[in-house]
Amino acid sequence: MNGYIEGALNPILGSEGLGLHAGFFVIVGLTLAVLVWVAIELWRKPVVAERMTDSILQMRMSQGNDRVARAMTRAFLPGVLMMGSLWVATGSAFLDEKYRSTVLEIGLAGVLVSLVLIGSVALFNRPRFLAPPHMRGDRSLFARE
Repeated sequence: MNGYIEGALNPILGSEGLGLHAGFFVIVGLTLAVLVWVAIELWRKPVVAERMTDSILQMRMSQGNDRVARAMTRAFLPGVLMMGSLWVATGSAFLDEKYRSTVLEIGLAGVLVSLVLIGSVALFNRPRFLAPPHMRGDRSLFARE
């Protein structure tokens, strides 16, 4: 698998593409920093969760369902973890060749694990330690009324 990933990176890591890759790395890093700040605010302040839920409802992403909007808000932290994994995967391009594919694989595995955690927290509210403390008592999307 390492050879396949190395082959896929060759067009990106050419002399022309390295600057573009560095720019993407910086953009993902800055976005990650903002998302970490928002996650800390979400964790500490219940009013931030209410604002996020209201924003999701206004964007009609949840089809007007308050429980779906709250589920999307609960799954914010695993989303931040996914962005961190993407940043690690992006940064692998700047490492020595013998470490590059391993770090890329770790970053991509982190993205996949984060996707599973996003679904788990959003749909089932499990594991509860990944949900903000004030949202841990929310019922899952599959709980009956």
